[in-house]
Amino acid sequence: MTLNVVGTVSEIVIYPIKSFAGIKVNRALIHKYGLSYAANPSVIDRKWMCIDLNANGSFQTQRQLPKMALIKPSIDGDHIVLEAPNTTPIRFPIKAPTNNKINSRQFI
Repeated sequence: MTLNVVGTVSEIVIYPIKSFAGIKVNRALIHKYGLSYAANPSVIDRKWMCIDLNANGSFQTQRQLPKMALIKPSIDGDHIVLEAPNTTPIRFPIKAPTNNKINSRQFI
């Protein structure tokens, strides 16, 4: 069997939260849900999204809110930290409590 090189990976970026900025990583794991952060496999590409609880749980994207691209997530141990210009960072656990279910509306 002959293999042909068809490209080179020059950068890997994981987007843990849909429509937020990405995180450049040196390594990633590939599994059935897509890419995950090698140092913490619970951080999966686009695992989380922002929803508007005042709009029946509709998910938000850069199409409606382009400034979402300015929100930069980072991984700090078992937490995700969100930073944006002129705001105080927000920190939340990667492993969310299982009793905090919220219904949302999304299209696929």
